[in-house]
Amino acid sequence: MSSGYGFAAFSGGVTWIGEPRQTKGNGNYKPRTVVNFSVAVSKDRYNEDTKQWEQDAGGKYYESVTAFGRLADNIIASLKPGDRVVVIGERDPKPAYQDRNGVQHENENQVTAKAVGPDLSMWPWSNNRPGNGGSSRSSAPAAAPAKKAAPAAKPATAPDQVFGSDDDEEW
Repeated sequence: MSSGYGFAAFSGGVTWIGEPRQTKGNGNYKPRTVVNFSVAVSKDRYNEDTKQWEQDAGGKYYESVTAFGRLADNIIASLKPGDRVVVIGERDPKPAYQDRNGVQHENENQVTAKAVGPDLSMWPWSNNRPGNGGSSRSSAPAAAPAKKAAPAAKPATAPDQVFGSDDDEEW
C-alpha cells in the first residue's frame, strides 16, 4: 500500500453506494471505474451472562470507502445496502471542509479499499464467479448435494515403495 495514514480493516453493513464514475486516464493509464460507499461499523458484542447484545463504548460509526478499477466494478455488480462486508484498505485523512449546508467537517478519514468481501459471521455466502452457476443474489434453494461416487481403486504399488524418498528421480 502507498504511504498514507495507516492500515484499515473492519466489518459492517453497507449503508450507501454512490454512483460509479470514471477516472480520466492519460497516455499511460486507461480510465478506471471509481465508486464510493459507506459502511456502518458497530462495536456491539454479545454478553453471555445476560444473553443480550450490548453496545461497546465506541458505539456505531460510519466509514467512507473508495474503490477503484476491477474492485469498484465488482462492488457495483455485487453489493447492495444492507449487505455485510469486510473491508481491508488504507486510511487517508481528508482535509477539513465546509459542506453546502455550512456544516464544518474535520478530522474525517477516507478508506481506499484494497479488498472487500462478504462477512461470513452473519450467514453463508455462495460465490457468483462467471461460469460457476452460483449466485449470492439468488433466493432459490440450493440444489441437493450430489451423491458420492464410489471410492477409486487403490493404485497398485510395490509393497516396499516409499513415496518421497531420496531415490525418486523427480525430487
